[in-house]
Amino acid sequence: MTLLSNTFGIAARNFTAYPELPDAQALVDYGVRVEELGYDSLWVWDHILLGVDPHFPILDSLTTLTAIAARTSKIKLGTGILVLPLRNPVALAKQLSSMDQFSGGRLIMYGLSEVQTGEKRDIRAVLRGLARMPLATMPWWKSLGIMNENKGVFGLNMLSWWDREGSLDRVTEPLMAGLEKGDLKPIVAEAFPFDRAADAHRFIEERRNVGKVVLAP
Repeated sequence: MTLLSNTFGIAARNFTAYPELPDAQALVDYGVRVEELGYDSLWVWDHILLGVDPHFPILDSLTTLTAIAARTSKIKLGTGILVLPLRNPVALAKQLSSMDQFSGGRLIMYGLSEVQTGEKRDIRAVLRGLARMPLATMPWWKSLGIMNENKGVFGLNMLSWWDREGSLDRVTEPLMAGLEKGDLKPIVAEAFPFDRAADAHRFIEERRNVGKVVLAP
């Protein structure tokens, strides 16, 4: 499996809002095209079922990546998340290792990165990370608690949104209103001036940020 450093990735939309259905061939063609454009990695969503209203039909993440891998040769492939409790761990390990072989080592899978920072496991790094958590700008990660409180952490593919709507106004206007009212409080880990952009990248690469890293004039 491969590692990422100073690279650019893009998401593939393997789900749609009903009654639209995902187009498998279009997803494969999309993967081919983004490789041609020079992207380093392509990512898909993983859900067994998106049981919301309206329903979101979704293609299986690993099957989608396998199909894209068969038509590409360089771009790295991964899932934004992989729902492990709903899969047999032995069968999943076999599937992932097979995918990695067929793709020529392009599959991306990661987890507790602090455990191994080089050739050996670094338990001290794990303990340092755990010690920093209570002092971080974001509270301890408690996924079940967040779900029970109807909260979440989300990402937005701005390029896809712009292509579909022609602007980001429908996203930015409610956000700006929330900021002005004080309902939204962005978490900013550190702000850097433009001439320290390299320091900002290094700050992120060293995993020192919990929250946004901002470049300001």
